[in-house]
Amino acid sequence: MTSADVKKAEGRLVGHFDGVEGYRASGWVADLDAPERALEVEFFRVAPDGQSTAIGRTRADRPRDDLQAIGLNEIHHGFDWRIPFSRSGFLLSARLADDPYELSGSPLEVMPRSVEQVQTRIDGHFDGVAGSRASGWVIDRDAPEQALEVEFFRVAPDGQSTPLGRTRANRPRDDLQAIGLYDIHHGFDWRIPFSGTGFLLSARLADDALELPGSPVEVTPRPVYEGTFDGIARGVLRGWAWAWDPTISVAVDIFVDLHLRGTVPARIDRPDLVIAQIGHGRHGFAWIVPSEFADGVPHEFACRIAGTSVRLRGSPQTAVITPGDRSLDLAPANAVRGFASRPTPERVPGARHRALRSLVGGDRAPLQRSAIAKETLAEEPRKALPRPVIAAPGVFESSPSAAVGGDRRVRLLIPVWGQAYISLFCRTALPSLLSPNNLPYLLHHHCLEVVFLTRSNERNLFDFYPAYQLLTSLAPITFIGIDDILTNYFDRAPGAYATALTYAFFRGIRATGEAALETDFCFGTPTSFRLMVYSALWPI
Repeated sequence: MTSADVKKAEGRLVGHFDGVEGYRASGWVADLDAPERALEVEFFRVAPDGQSTAIGRTRADRPRDDLQAIGLNEIHHGFDWRIPFSRSGFLLSARLADDPYELSGSPLEVMPRSVEQVQTRIDGHFDGVAGSRASGWVIDRDAPEQALEVEFFRVAPDGQSTPLGRTRANRPRDDLQAIGLYDIHHGFDWRIPFSGTGFLLSARLADDALELPGSPVEVTPRPVYEGTFDGIARGVLRGWAWAWDPTISVAVDIFVDLHLRGTVPARIDRPDLVIAQIGHGRHGFAWIVPSEFADGVPHEFACRIAGTSVRLRGSPQTAVITPGDRSLDLAPANAVRGFASRPTPERVPGARHRALRSLVGGDRAPLQRSAIAKETLAEEPRKALPRPVIAAPGVFESSPSAAVGGDRRVRLLIPVWGQAYISLFCRTALPSLLSPNNLPYLLHHHCLEVVFLTRSNERNLFDFYPAYQLLTSLAPITFIGIDDILTNYFDRAPGAYATALTYAFFRGIRATGEAALETDFCFGTPTSFRLMVYSALWPI
């Protein structure tokens, strides 16, 4: 490629649609005025009469070493997109997303191909249905580092298909090593929406007609008991349970030291169950541990679906409860590690600005805007922030407009440790993060990675919670151990956790390496989750 290949549009856009090889379309595009941004490319099927039909889009953020030859220092502007399956040939046009600018080299002819040709590089299998779960795996051998999406359809007797949902194939499958795959994170496990009647379920590559081998599979409605024993905090045992069919009432038997000590109905509202689309969300339960077991001695607790032999996930657990440590109330915010009540600032009489207490001494220093800031704000009219139309939790009815800041690499750092606090975070804070206008909206516009900073032996505690399971299907997740930080700065003085948080955040940034210079960081202290996530999207 030479500089003669570069086609400039109005402004400073450059790029090229390099070509089609097999079922992959590749090229590059960059904005010379904002080279740090990764643009989006949209693809169109061009009919003989010139009419264009949008068939997909991708981000141009792949490294292209050859871009240095034409004077670009930032080389992460390449794209490589999978062309949807078609048995007939057509012309393919690559354009800047939400813009009429067509990349040079467009349109290109896409030759017809058969399902067998597609399957030569796409491997996968719909393993089947176990209760309310559909599982399998899928991989693109040309891009094994990518996690593909799988879409599920209800197939009617006349062959008509109705989409039910989708998930990312990013779960580890150790058995994939047996077929020569080095990266084993290509499995999927999806919860099937309940239906009162049986039906055939088809698993297909998202936005493609390729149906995974093993499809379709018959789904039969029946009680499928599922739930989790979350743990015990402040003398209260908590969890959730349901029977897949939300109309069936479920109760839970509580065992202490192998003896049945009580039965509680599972009908408490749980926001994390709602966001994970587990029935109507009213499937939680709570049981106050009797005073006879609040004796400071270890006891074994277990939970089982009443009238069955089905044990809840997480059973049994051993806990030590001290006298007087029993309450149905949640722990107050300032008692949770990572939470801190911020003192209300005092107001200066007659002043219209906030007053902050000086870090040195007790004097209050007024916070005022500079003259330059006032002039800038006066010249720039305030713009209404675009909001997406939401069809369901995390589902967009129509694509929102591009974010103000453009596509960015974003790392959300969340420090949380201790079983009680991990449970509280997953049941309360995480569902709020997963509401449509928070992380799902951020994911729609930016390349987001979620990083948990916690003890290395507490990583598996997250797996129990539906909200965390939903998060794994939406975004890549990384765990970073902070055992030494907690040993040095928290365990000795649990009340002074600010130092431990600071060191934990620093480790999360440092682990990014040189990419930290091109990454936006959101610091997930629970009192500022919403502010931090929104500040990455819109200017304040």
